[in-house]
Amino acid sequence: MDDGVARLERTFEADVDRVFRAFTDPAELMRWWGPMNVRTSLAEIDLRQEGTPMATNDTARVARSYFDVWTNRKGSDALCELMAEGFVFDSVMMRIEGRDQFLAGAGASGWPKTAVATLIAEAYDGGHGSHLYTGTNGDREVKVAEHLIVRDGQLVLSEVVVDSAVFMAFMAG
Repeated sequence: MDDGVARLERTFEADVDRVFRAFTDPAELMRWWGPMNVRTSLAEIDLRQEGTPMATNDTARVARSYFDVWTNRKGSDALCELMAEGFVFDSVMMRIEGRDQFLAGAGASGWPKTAVATLIAEAYDGGHGSHLYTGTNGDREVKVAEHLIVRDGQLVLSEVVVDSAVFMAFMAG
């Protein structure tokens, strides 16, 4: 516990598709959600794009704006407004510390121009947000699980779980 915030972590020994199902299939979610030795008896997930998410303060607003700006290629200036100066991007492929470093690197190349993103599920709790989405670029599809942290109305962390080989093929089109 740090600064009154409890962080629960879970390590999965599974491929990306299995982890994606673990978050999007209510039966799968009930198998692992919550602390060890505690059973979850009900899980409701609305996977429709227009479904009703669980939202908290402005975490949902910032996280949704980030998703929109990133996947619709609205540019570095729009991304910069959403990110804290100390923003951290972390994935299997890379870790980038600092908003300016991100915008000069991965943020500069951005989402492929021809790609379409579909937000499958979202959840928010305090300053934490989770997005599950797919991206389609021609005949290539990628599934992405993203954990976001928002503080003082700005995004401070994006942790992405994705199959790196599938993602690279998706980016190439």
